[in-house]
Amino acid sequence: METTVTEIGEQVLAALAAAGYAESTMREYREWIKRFEQLSRKQDGLYTVELGAVFASMTTSPRTGRFSNKRRKACGRLVRVLDSYVLTGLVDLSIMRTGGGKATPGPLPMS
Repeated sequence: METTVTEIGEQVLAALAAAGYAESTMREYREWIKRFEQLSRKQDGLYTVELGAVFASMTTSPRTGRFSNKRRKACGRLVRVLDSYVLTGLVDLSIMRTGGGKATPGPLPMS
C-alpha cells in the first residue's frame, strides 16, 4: 500500500478528532506530522516503515543539540500509529500508550 505521509496524517488526525482527543493533542500531532512531511519529501512524500524508523530515531533537539525524551516519545507514538495504518488500513489508537490510566480507544476504520 503506497501512500504519502500527508494522506496518513490526515487519517490519523481524523481518528483523533473522532475519538474526542483534546485540541492541544491535535495541535501537537499536526506539528509532528508537519515535521515528518518535511523529512518525507526526500522520498517523494511516500511513507515507508524504514522512513518511520528514521523519524522515530530523531531524538536530538535541533535547537539545543541535546537528547529530548519528549521528542522520543512523541515521534515513537506517531510512527507506531502510522505503521499500524500501513499494515492494517486502520488507524489503531490503542497502540498510543497514553498515560493517566485512561482507557484508550480501539481501531477506527477510515476510508
